[in-house]
Amino acid sequence: MAYLLVRAGGTPYGLPLADVLEVLEAPGVVPVPGAHPAVRGVSPVHGRLLPRVDLGALLTGRGPDGGAPPTIVVVRGAGRTVAFEVEDVDLAMQDAVLPLPDAWEGPSAVGAARHGEELVPLLEVGGLLARLDTPPEPR
Repeated sequence: MAYLLVRAGGTPYGLPLADVLEVLEAPGVVPVPGAHPAVRGVSPVHGRLLPRVDLGALLTGRGPDGGAPPTIVVVRGAGRTVAFEVEDVDLAMQDAVLPLPDAWEGPSAVGAARHGEELVPLLEVGGLLARLDTPPEPR
């Protein structure tokens, strides 16, 4: 499976390259009242306003921490296009999909890939985007 290695919330993840449209320097963002807590707002991308989602916040069920990260990854899945905020983007990788470790507690991962000494969860974009339709459970 080919994936783009990103870092969100200080943790590395893989996004399937088939779902990645582009990687951009993050443009300005306009807040959207009443949006899912992981949605920072909307940002203009090539003349369209895209929901801007803090990937780390979406994975943990919390709101965004601190300022907006410097990079967005525009993805398409489940019939929608969004801009995931990420702290860093690394190489596109191709590797075999391994089973997730039993300790994995995060959502929407289809497996893991080895990157150096770590196992990186490979995320399923459609499943992640479906989480935007459901408010996170109170912690």
